[in-house]
Amino acid sequence: MHSDEHLIAILEKYDGWKRMGKIVYAGKVLPVQEAFRTQQWILPTQHAIQILREARVFALVKYTCRSHCQRCSHPLETRLLINNMADTWVTSGKARLIPFEEAEDALRNANRYGLVHQIDYEPDYSIWAIGGCCIYCCYRL
Repeated sequence: MHSDEHLIAILEKYDGWKRMGKIVYAGKVLPVQEAFRTQQWILPTQHAIQILREARVFALVKYTCRSHCQRCSHPLETRLLINNMADTWVTSGKARLIPFEEAEDALRNANRYGLVHQIDYEPDYSIWAIGGCCIYCCYRL
């Protein structure tokens, strides 16, 4: 059986946080439901956009799981980094800084491909990323 060391390392980190009681679960999946156009509905995409509105800075980076697994043909640049994580990755040259409008476009593009917006956060619940995930590559789905 083939072992995926990258995935194992990620799972062990989150399992450790769960065992220590620092997080209740490793992430949340917000399903994309663009078909619902009624204004009284609060859509998951709208929540993701609101998270971006409250952020100081954003960066776009290739999605780690999709780049690593290569099991689908969905776009790679579907991961938005937020605030300090964006700063760190941009400084290291691993991500590019983008304006709010481009970040919002990235979310809508993920919707067009049927991807779901998944939130990544630290044990203190500070959100540091929104990923455009698919069932083929994401270890959480």
